[in-house]
Amino acid sequence: MDTRNREMLSDRFSLMTKCWRTFLLTAVIGMSILKLATAAEPAPGTHRIGYLNPGSGALAPIRLEPLRQGLQALGYLEG
Repeated sequence: MDTRNREMLSDRFSLMTKCWRTFLLTAVIGMSILKLATAAEPAPGTHRIGYLNPGSGALAPIRLEPLRQGLQALGYLEG
């Protein structure tokens, strides 16, 4: 019976070791992927804002001027 207990303990230890290795490997791979995903930065460039006038061309200045002022207040430059 003593030999059987030792075999059972050995089997449990082997299973725990395998589970622990799997957990560590999964954690390391997951953290590596997360690190790569967070390291990406957006490409530098100029952002453009478009305006589509829903009405006639005569009303465009009336609607466009408040938009320009608001964008200038936020730090955007026209050009």
